[in-house]
Amino acid sequence: MLGIEIGYLGIKFTILRTLISLPLFIFVGYIMEKIVGSDFKVEEVKA
Repeated sequence: MLGIEIGYLGIKFTILRTLISLPLFIFVGYIMEKIVGSDFKVEEVKA
């Protein structure tokens, strides 16, 4: 997928986007864990 992005948008843009978005995704995951809590469980819904 990155290869296609490099082809269309260039290597500079791809590296910059990756360097910005990867730490941002990690930060959002950390915040979500703090808000929801570590004991959160997904339950199956029966139709």
